[in-house]
Amino acid sequence: MGNAESTDSMASKHRAQSQSPLPGITRVPSVPSVRSDGSSRRCMTDRPPRRSKTCRTRTSRRKVVCSVTGLTLHQKALLTRKWNRMESATVYELGRRMFESIFTEHPHYLAYLDLKGEPNWRNHINFKIHVQ
Repeated sequence: MGNAESTDSMASKHRAQSQSPLPGITRVPSVPSVRSDGSSRRCMTDRPPRRSKTCRTRTSRRKVVCSVTGLTLHQKALLTRKWNRMESATVYELGRRMFESIFTEHPHYLAYLDLKGEPNWRNHINFKIHVQ
């Protein structure tokens, strides 16, 4: 009983041959080997040979970071592009807020603008020029 496929699958001509080497029996491959240079098989712990070359040098894998800003060149380019697209009034307001927060946290920095003892340094002309 059964169909023809199941009965034929047990026939010896359709059985898969074992790929493991048997002692004393040498198997002749029907398909030519990829390694035709006669080299012996390598152990699995050996690194396989590299198939493609890379264009990167191994020493420049880390991106160069600016010592002053801590930014990469790509980050600097992105910020420059963003700043150039902003309106000048927005840039002025951001600069004013930044310098106000810096001089509020560190009032001794006001000496660089000759505003060391000035109580109303936010409205002084030196501060406004520095913000611009």
